[in-house]
Amino acid sequence: MKPLIEFGTEAQKARLLPKIAEGGLASLAITESGAGSDATGMKTRFTPEGEDILIEGSKVFITNGDVADRLLLFGKWSEIEDPRAAISALIFEKGTSGFEVVRTETKMGHRASSTAALSLQRLPGSAGEPPGRAGRGPADSAGLAQPLAAKRCRSCPRYC
Repeated sequence: MKPLIEFGTEAQKARLLPKIAEGGLASLAITESGAGSDATGMKTRFTPEGEDILIEGSKVFITNGDVADRLLLFGKWSEIEDPRAAISALIFEKGTSGFEVVRTETKMGHRASSTAALSLQRLPGSAGEPPGRAGRGPADSAGLAQPLAAKRCRSCPRYC
């Protein structure tokens, strides 16, 4: 939930962070079949419809996706052509209409947490809230990527 902490409104933080601190589960939903963790290849779309945002897409291999109380869902704004700038994230809570757990994965090991495939069909985005601004891409949405990349470069510079 780092994007919520860094870029969320004070109202979002006041409503969502205490629930997480009290033990509520959160999940990060980025990975898609065909795109893997390459965020620029995501097909999940956020489409403005009046005051609402229509969300359509699917996610795979989402840790705790079936049991999380809230999800940080990554997708792309339909009206922004630049695949990197279009990346954004919405926060929504379990039980939202249009959100479905398609299946949970059967794993050989590491069964302490579930891994799920998710479907988002005409999910009303009024239920979701962006912790950043549209068109800012990873600068707002995936602010967590930069520190990870920097750490990786220090430990294995020949691969970066």
